[in-house]
Amino acid sequence: MREHEATIGMALGSHVSVARSKVPGHQLARVVPRQTAIVPIDKLIVPSELDGTQGRFRAPREHCMMRADNDYETVLLWISTRHGMTPEQKRAVQIKRGIAPGSPEGPLDWLRYLSHTQRSYLKEAERFMLWAIVQHRKPLSSMTLEYCQAYQAFLADPSPSDLWCAPRGCDKWSTLWRPFEGPLSRSAQAHAIRTLKSMYKFLVDQCYLVGNPWNGVTMPKATRVGVARGRSFTQAQWAFIEQQAAQLSDRSADRRLRFALHLYYATGMRLIEGVQARVDDLKWASYPDHESEEVVAGWELKVIGKGNKERIVQVLQDVVDELSGYLVSRGLDPDPEALCNGGAYLLGQVVDVASRAPWSPGAKVPVDPKAGISHVTMHEAIKRFFQHCA
Repeated sequence: MREHEATIGMALGSHVSVARSKVPGHQLARVVPRQTAIVPIDKLIVPSELDGTQGRFRAPREHCMMRADNDYETVLLWISTRHGMTPEQKRAVQIKRGIAPGSPEGPLDWLRYLSHTQRSYLKEAERFMLWAIVQHRKPLSSMTLEYCQAYQAFLADPSPSDLWCAPRGCDKWSTLWRPFEGPLSRSAQAHAIRTLKSMYKFLVDQCYLVGNPWNGVTMPKATRVGVARGRSFTQAQWAFIEQQAAQLSDRSADRRLRFALHLYYATGMRLIEGVQARVDDLKWASYPDHESEEVVAGWELKVIGKGNKERIVQVLQDVVDELSGYLVSRGLDPDPEALCNGGAYLLGQVVDVASRAPWSPGAKVPVDPKAGISHVTMHEAIKRFFQHCA
């Protein structure tokens, strides 16, 4: 390809010659230049006539309770006010990415450390801003009800698809990235509209805009239906899944997967809640039953759910017994409440890479038996397992 760059009209970037994990962030950041086009929000150049400085529905400047002067700045400010990562979570991400905690950051580097909530909100704001500016040449602060209704229809058919859609998995640093994968489902459309309503409400509450155009947009009410049984397993299917799980090997990754299946099945936790849970969060609790004068006891797990809200889930003794064996396989104490287990994640990293694949780069990296994993790692493992079962 390098020999024929002149005839194919394309040049290979230097980042393609090394492993993705070895490419510095600043080098990837140069792959897509800043421009007024369908690019990630941190690469978007908003023309002065479209930045909302003279937006049609801007409130009087002296009443605005934000320092933001234009629509771009207000969107980023809104994202920053949503529930973000804790300092500990940010530090863990930096260490995993090989970034020294506390190292100097650029003005938009904080976008690399967003919580799930922030990423979800940013995605919807980014899509709407690109649609308004690139496709309709209108600032966000000039959006009317009619434009919002047009965007609602666009969500069901983001066209032209070659401009707006790309397969799942294209990283934002890549030229292949697009804001959509295809038409959004009904629930995804409703989520997008709720998010944009919330964003515009924030701008109105801060006296940046005089009104919220999304207030006039509603999703048609769905016909009431029964339980979506197609998205759940029958008892026979789950029995088959249990059989497949029992046949998994004794490798560290398979032990983790087997325990994770039982943990999620028994507790009903969200994927991210299980990944973020630590052994310290699991406690033996007992309560007096005043009616029977007996003591009710069992294991409780404290998890952090949506909106950083803390809640308690019950954990069966069988699951805790399985956890004990899983902890031992990681070189930890079998007692979840042992002091030496402090800080350990329930779902840990693979600890047998050096013995199974001594030639691999991962075999040269010391493994912390207490370290956790990303939600992506857990999601991919579960997805592969269910593909196998299917």
